[in-house]
Amino acid sequence: MDQGFEMGLHPAYTTFGSNERLSEELSTLRKIVGSQPVGGRYHYLRWNPAAWRAWEDVGLAYDSTLGFADCIGFRAGTAVPYHPWMIEEDRELAVLEIPLVVMDCTPIAYMHLDEDQTLRDVDTLIRRCETTGGVFTLLWHNVSVLEQPYAQLYPRILDLLPRNSRYEWKDDLAIGPLPQAVGETMHA
Repeated sequence: MDQGFEMGLHPAYTTFGSNERLSEELSTLRKIVGSQPVGGRYHYLRWNPAAWRAWEDVGLAYDSTLGFADCIGFRAGTAVPYHPWMIEEDRELAVLEIPLVVMDCTPIAYMHLDEDQTLRDVDTLIRRCETTGGVFTLLWHNVSVLEQPYAQLYPRILDLLPRNSRYEWKDDLAIGPLPQAVGETMHA
């Protein structure tokens, strides 16, 4: 039964920069979720432009790593999902970038904001995303759902989100099918 959940890849810290390990981790995930398109983000928000190419090479659908660890906001300069352009190849990648806007620990642990200021700043970002047609992407770690002050902050942030708004990333994979990783078969 489809309950609206999806599984994504969250590669190990040491996987960054290793296409072989990335491919192995994706293969393990595919054994669990099947051939459905998946995406995810790198651990510790480790990112550089070559990461997009690595994700495309192994057949990942989207990336949501491009965000700040130490401040909230628009590291990509936008919250609108896009297909990155590879200048050296003069082409658009099949992988979709869904920029990260807020990570749970950033406002309090890195920016040293109190809860009220966190809520005001996050609300401002949510409204900017609404105004510009962007996607408000929130990274909330599973342990943060239980730890204070994050546990009480999470439902308050969810209450700020528009009720009837949902982003369907699969609709933005319009530039064609994802390349298949070597030895991997995908079923339509």
